[in-house]
Parts: sequence; structure tokens; C-alpha cells
Amino acid sequence: MKIFTYSIGLLASISVSIGYLFIVLQWLGGGNLFNYGILVLAFVFFPLLAIDRRFMKMQGHRIHKFTYILGLCSALLIGLSVLFKLLHLQGATILLIAGSFFFAFSFLPFLFLSLYKKSLQT
Repeated sequence: MKIFTYSIGLLASISVSIGYLFIVLQWLGGGNLFNYGILVLAFVFFPLLAIDRRFMKMQGHRIHKFTYILGLCSALLIGLSVLFKLLHLQGATILLIAGSFFFAFSFLPFLFLSLYKKSLQT
């Protein structure tokens, strides 16, 4: 699972960086390479990484799982809004605002609550 996850992340990162280079140099295929890399990073690599890092190692810590689910959802919304902005699609601003509010008012409070509870236990 780890080799697959990190291989996907490596290939998607290479795709984003080479795609950006192609865009800057105005070569053919740069936009597609960049967009597919962003899509794979946002919708394949980040969920696999979250599953590998958090969900497999946590037992009985529901607030931690919920916090990371909220963080993953907000990251997906923001990543989707960046992709919509790059493709000049409608709804990019709404997705960015929704992702930012979701991050600020759902993920961050739960993160600080779980950190506070963790600090009380030690």
C-alpha cells in the first residue's frame, strides 16, 4: 500500500512540474499534463495518504479521525477550486470560498480541540 501510494504521489508530482514547465515554454500538452497531475494529486494521492497515515493507525480516537476527514474534505474542495480556476470553469470562486470556510470553521476548531485534549492527557 505504501509503495503504491508514494508511487502515485511521485508520478503526479512529476506530471505537475513537467506540465508547468511545458506551459511556461508554451509546448504542446503542458496544460493537459498539469491538469491531470493536479487531479491525481487531489483525488487519488491525498485520500490514499490520509488513509495510510491516519485511519490505519488510529483506534478509538474518533475525534482525530473526524478531524482528518474534515481536513481532507477541505483540501479536496480547495484543490478542486484551483483546478476550476486553471480551467476557467464556472464555480471556482464558490468552491474556493466554501473550501476556505470549511477549513476555517470546521477543520481548525476540531484540530485545536483535539490538540487541547491531547495536551491535557500528557
